[in-house]
Amino acid sequence: MRQEGKSPSIRVPDTIAELLAAGASVPLGTRGLVHVWGKNDMATSQVLIISWVVKDPDGVTVESYGDDAGTIGAEKDHEFIGDRFDINKTGDWTIAIGLFMNRAAPVLVASWEGVLCRVTEEYTGSIVKKELEYDSVRGTIPVL
Repeated sequence: MRQEGKSPSIRVPDTIAELLAAGASVPLGTRGLVHVWGKNDMATSQVLIISWVVKDPDGVTVESYGDDAGTIGAEKDHEFIGDRFDINKTGDWTIAIGLFMNRAAPVLVASWEGVLCRVTEEYTGSIVKKELEYDSVRGTIPVL
């Protein structure tokens, strides 16, 4: 994930269209899993700490995640992986992310807040009967 300009230490897609592309086709009844890469842009090793909150379209918190990655080397990144949550509502799901350094007195070094994904209802069905009627004669398809 990458979002240059707003937060070089947390990478998210460059545009909302890119961001929604992954989530737009998420069907109801599946499970979500957030991955965020945080980067230590410092010239020295630093402790990276992350937190995020995912909310469903009704504003209900479905995941509140926090992790202390420990000391990460200079110019190195670290992948944070959250817990799974149910995707059970249509609409816009949101996330607010904060990346911190310094365990003793945490300092917010990067943040991002916005639409995580858009979930639309998918309609499913099946053909249960196939018939052809021709001159009052009816038969199943294919007609032999």
